[in-house]
Amino acid sequence: MRYDIYGKAIKAVRNHRKCSQEQLMARTGMARSQIYYIESGERLPRIETLEAICQALDISLSTFFLIVEQIGKQRAEKDAEVRRDENPDDVANLAVLAFSERNLF
Repeated sequence: MRYDIYGKAIKAVRNHRKCSQEQLMARTGMARSQIYYIESGERLPRIETLEAICQALDISLSTFFLIVEQIGKQRAEKDAEVRRDENPDDVANLAVLAFSERNLF
């Protein structure tokens, strides 16, 4: 699994919650650069870091992993199709929206 899938899920949930990187930084005590590196897929967060982020975004860790799984499935489906110009965050936003509509977070 690629690291960026976790970052895309975090960014999509953060945006869905209308939470800026600065607000997430304040809620978690993390450095803004650390949040940036995780969201951009340059770093894989430790489980403790994911727990802190999920708590700050008011989402359970299990729901977060379901979103990651859904993003992975959607990405695989898109990869199987002919590549078109697309926004890489679209897949993550669709996954968060799907879970939001089901009231899973």
